[in-house]
Amino acid sequence: MSMYKFIISIFFVLTASILFPVNSSNTSVRKQPEKGEIKSFQQDYQLTINAVMTNSDGSQTSEIEGQAASAPADISFSAEEVDPATTFYIWNIYNAADPQNAIVRYTDQSIRQFIFKEAGDYIVTLETSDEYADPTGSASMRFSITDFQIEAPNYIILDGTHQFKIKYQSLFNFKCTIFNRWGNKVYEFTDPSGGWDGTHNGRLVSTGVYYYVITAQRGNGKKEVKKGYINALRRK
Repeated sequence: MSMYKFIISIFFVLTASILFPVNSSNTSVRKQPEKGEIKSFQQDYQLTINAVMTNSDGSQTSEIEGQAASAPADISFSAEEVDPATTFYIWNIYNAADPQNAIVRYTDQSIRQFIFKEAGDYIVTLETSDEYADPTGSASMRFSITDFQIEAPNYIILDGTHQFKIKYQSLFNFKCTIFNRWGNKVYEFTDPSGGWDGTHNGRLVSTGVYYYVITAQRGNGKKEVKKGYINALRRK
């Protein structure tokens, strides 16, 4: 009888395995790197961030890290020395005063034309990973955006060589208008790197007090107005 029961139990086990096979389709098996991919995991790649700032005149500046730029600053970021196994990119831009909360996050391979409108110290980070979410690299960059500033002199020497020029940073939509004591416009310029040479209609103006009105916008778009006087002097 014991042999009979043993044979019956074997029969039921075999029947159950045929009628109710174990479904292993949900078992996750990680794909191993192909033969040609193994080298990319083993080789060292020093991930770096490349930054390029587009200036108002269309020229570009690539020396950004550790430097100061004027707002509004149009800067693009890209990755260099990327591990070939990389599939995913995570970019974060932080204000250094609040490094726990990103201002913005991107998951593209690069950041094109992010405009920094506010003054401050900034940190850009990049983390990359492969198709299994395993890290393949990380990099960061730090730089500063300067605050709005206008400084104007209070005199000009009327000798044909000196100019009334301002010192400035982090502004756009600039305009400076010069008036005489009667409120008549004497000169106007819209390039902050320019200036007034003390002439009106091609001739040096008379000595006396003149007035300027400067209008400009900060990097964040806020309008600023600065007014003052200019003493027009001649050398004795």
